[in-house]
Amino acid sequence: MKPSVKTRNFAIGALLVAAAAFVAITTGGIGENLVYYWGPKELREAGNKAVGATIRTSRKFEAETEQRLKKAIEEYKATFK
Repeated sequence: MKPSVKTRNFAIGALLVAAAAFVAITTGGIGENLVYYWGPKELREAGNKAVGATIRTSRKFEAETEQRLKKAIEEYKATFK
């Protein structure tokens, strides 16, 4: 077999595999399992949609949230001293 025929057959095979994967993903209900990235702005805009949603946030947002939580815990502890 000529190299050009091999290359063409390989390309056709690769396209068929990619098409099969695309069909499997689109028909397989993967939308239910997606995890969306939301920044602080999108999270606030989502409002009640954010409750129970599976999302990822940025490290900066996580760090800011952690700092606010620590501060709130310290303030809470200080009220009972």
